[in-house]
Amino acid sequence: AGHSLGGTAMATYANHHDKPHHKIDGIIFLASYPTPFIENLRNDPYQVVSIYATEDGLTSISDIENSKKLLPEDTRFVEIEGGNHAQFGYYGEQNGDNPAAISREEQQSIIMQEFYRLLSSI
Repeated sequence: AGHSLGGTAMATYANHHDKPHHKIDGIIFLASYPTPFIENLRNDPYQVVSIYATEDGLTSISDIENSKKLLPEDTRFVEIEGGNHAQFGYYGEQNGDNPAAISREEQQSIIMQEFYRLLSSI
């Protein structure tokens, strides 16, 4: 799993290190996506979840929409209504982000449910 730029780094790692001793079954993007210049995971065997927020001022919904062609067809997309970029973590406000319309706890709860859902399926 990776948040923001960490998700791009995670996709790069997965695409270059999926060997028997680096077994990867699932990927979770948190306000993140693979970039067309770096990675295309479309035909890889991973279970993928992409979680994004409607009030995110840094990762736009159009970024997520544009990434769909780079991800497996069965990727699960989860929109957090009212969430923002910073509330994917606990590091405070971030320049360029929008105010969230839900609490950090509510956003984190949705994220954790999706982590459990993916982990229980692999």
